[in-house]
Amino acid sequence: MPTCPRCALVAIVLAVAAFTGCDSSNPGRDLNIVDGSYAVTSITFDPDGTAIDPVDVAAGLNLQVTRLDVFGGDANAILVTRFANENLSYRTDLAVEASNGRATFRGLTDDDTAELARILLPNQFSLNYTETGSRLTGTYARTVNLQAFDPVAYSGATAIPGTLSVTLTKL
Repeated sequence: MPTCPRCALVAIVLAVAAFTGCDSSNPGRDLNIVDGSYAVTSITFDPDGTAIDPVDVAAGLNLQVTRLDVFGGDANAILVTRFANENLSYRTDLAVEASNGRATFRGLTDDDTAELARILLPNQFSLNYTETGSRLTGTYARTVNLQAFDPVAYSGATAIPGTLSVTLTKL
């Protein structure tokens, strides 16, 4: 028990901070910024040192249907994709965290992981966001399975290193 007035004051301030949830590392603290619907502006993959040309993933999608909906209040997101040559839409459920200009998305099931792989995204990926959340972007080196994206055009291309770039724009 503190006996000096200054020690007691410090103890009270620390207790108030602890009990009011003052946590600057809270991974969901900026979810309200990224809350909303996003259109796919671009998803491209540029293979490293191979004879494979850059892959425009977005060109293979029906961009009228494909979108990312972030529900900030629930820390969840839904990615709906439809390929241009298909009539089916695919729903990918994601957990989302957002803090310090970076939103991290993670597939919840094995099916979600498989759907992300079809558009060359890993099961967990991070995108930077603007102060207003109007844009989500990311560029990173990774090895992808191009065959998962297009089994005919990229038959056998299952481990291709390169750079993946993603840009989503808030609707």
